[in-house]
Amino acid sequence: MLFHHQLPQLDLSARVVGYWTHVDHDLIFDPQLGRLDQTEGTTRRGFVAALRATGRFIDESASVTYAYATFDDTGLLVPYVPAWVARSDTSLFGAIPGLRISGRPITGTLGLRLSYVGERALPFSQTAPGSFVADLHATLRWSFVELGVDIWNLFNRQYAQGEFFYASDFRTRPYPTLAPTSHFTAAAPRTFLVTLALIFDQETRR
Repeated sequence: MLFHHQLPQLDLSARVVGYWTHVDHDLIFDPQLGRLDQTEGTTRRGFVAALRATGRFIDESASVTYAYATFDDTGLLVPYVPAWVARSDTSLFGAIPGLRISGRPITGTLGLRLSYVGERALPFSQTAPGSFVADLHATLRWSFVELGVDIWNLFNRQYAQGEFFYASDFRTRPYPTLAPTSHFTAAAPRTFLVTLALIFDQETRR
């Protein structure tokens, strides 16, 4: 389903798509093998909804995806597939009022990205928690010089970027355990990046 509407200073568009897919032999990551391994058939059903709003100084793009993935033979959830994924990208841009150097305006951009990954099924009926992350991007440009700042993981959230559940042996006991346990890779902490760019385009020659 598609939607489009033009307002005096805003262009709106949206779409919603439902899906149903079946795979006779799927590929699922096996942590014991360290690679994808062939499994029995799986079925996925869900939908994707997206929204886009564009104006003179703002651009917003948002989407949400739902997926319900199960094995055909057992009906169990396919591991590592999040049920919900949502993302929002908001950007403000344009010349900054009242700021000019040598007759040239100073333009800027300010962007905020919000990402949500829902709970994921794990082997042995375990569940990996969801995560919510915000990233910030800002730039200031004068003539051909642009200064940019990026902040990843704005709120310094501590979460598992990838999580698995299996039995492992680090030789800490005489006999290896066969009991599976949680293993995860930690996401990066708050990260600051500063960039300086020299840009030569039509805007520079104005």
